[in-house]
Amino acid sequence: MLKANYTPLVEGEDTIAGRQVWTMRLKPKRKNFAWKQLWIDKQTYVVLASKDWSFQNEMIRTMVTTHVSYCDRPLAKRRVPKPDGLRQQLRNCEYRPRCFGSSEITHCPSISQHVAAEAAERYYSQRVSSYGLRAGRRVPPGTIQPRYIPTGFVLDRVEVDKDCGSAQLVYSDGLYAISVFVGGIAGKSVERLCPGTVYDWGQGLMVATRVRDEDVLVMGDLPAEEIEKIAGSVR
Repeated sequence: MLKANYTPLVEGEDTIAGRQVWTMRLKPKRKNFAWKQLWIDKQTYVVLASKDWSFQNEMIRTMVTTHVSYCDRPLAKRRVPKPDGLRQQLRNCEYRPRCFGSSEITHCPSISQHVAAEAAERYYSQRVSSYGLRAGRRVPPGTIQPRYIPTGFVLDRVEVDKDCGSAQLVYSDGLYAISVFVGGIAGKSVERLCPGTVYDWGQGLMVATRVRDEDVLVMGDLPAEEIEKIAGSVR
């Protein structure tokens, strides 16, 4: 799926943490979509550095290895410490509350950083932990879902929390993801956001709406018109 949606381009060579690396760009085959740069170790093929660029061509995430050490054997999973303070780090991250108008971007003070942090934490849950939710690849019967998803994205996972009566539908293109929340945190967000307005939460765009008495939140690093189209197709 990654090769179907992105063209890998080797741009040159570099040195990261004393290791010789190739510099590579994953160029999207679709116009105005997010893209990624990678610095890959020539011998081990391990990614030693990366940069994520938004659909607006702004760098939104960066990672670089500063030191490489060696051990006899890899650490067992149970010995790998669980990251602490994820929620606090997300709450303290730089956040630009902007809403998108038809012709320009304006500051919008009505959105709270608290809402964005909660949504961001759930958005990245697919990379951090399962949060004790029941995960699968099938949408539960009766769950509302988008009828439109941008070309290249497919349903990757569905997480259901029966206690909260919520569901998260995750669509992936092999590199990035679109999350559609129904109920749960979507309800908290709809209470604080202006329904139908597209907001920039610093790592992409999001829009909240209400469909058939269900609160819906769509998040992804996509152009505003795509986010609006996804939200408008939820039935």
